[in-house]
Amino acid sequence: MPLLFALSMLLILYLKPKGLRGIIEEKLTSFTTQNKLEKDKYHSFKDISLPSLDEKAQIEHIVVSRFGIFLIEKKYMKGWIYGGKKRKEWTQKQPSRKFTFQNPLLRNSKNINILSHMLNVPDDKFHSLIAFTGNCIFKSAMPDNVTGKNYIDYIKSKKTEVFTQEEMLDCINKIKNLKTERTRPTCRKQVTYLRQPFRT
Repeated sequence: MPLLFALSMLLILYLKPKGLRGIIEEKLTSFTTQNKLEKDKYHSFKDISLPSLDEKAQIEHIVVSRFGIFLIEKKYMKGWIYGGKKRKEWTQKQPSRKFTFQNPLLRNSKNINILSHMLNVPDDKFHSLIAFTGNCIFKSAMPDNVTGKNYIDYIKSKKTEVFTQEEMLDCINKIKNLKTERTRPTCRKQVTYLRQPFRT
């Protein structure tokens, strides 16, 4: 079944219009994440919504393990990518166009800040990971947590255990609860927290 799914997605990828290729590529990389990580060590979640004052905060992928909590943002882009850890905006350049986009590390940092509070877990037990899954080339020096399609290698490179088995399971249960509807008192408490100055 996994092989059939992958083959079907690849077939659609090359038959459908270009506008759908990014969406299909994201589905394939999510499939890769779930199947290349040992299920007894790594626990995956997709599309987790977080409270936010300025916009809807959405985490594409969370992986929980004894080695920490990974927040993964995947970007399907082609061409040359210019950026850097401290730059507010990054640039994608292709032969026919050029545009800027928000530094994804900054958004992931904000999401880690929020999720750290919600799970009551120190933010040094989180790992921010940006995965560019399209056919792109980095034209600027990037930190090691900004990768291409080999992002699984980055996850597996973290071998220092920061959670006990019980602590890991507690985090998993709390994230499962985030998928359920939050009560009004809980939302009010979270919004109060979000009004505090953001830590950088």
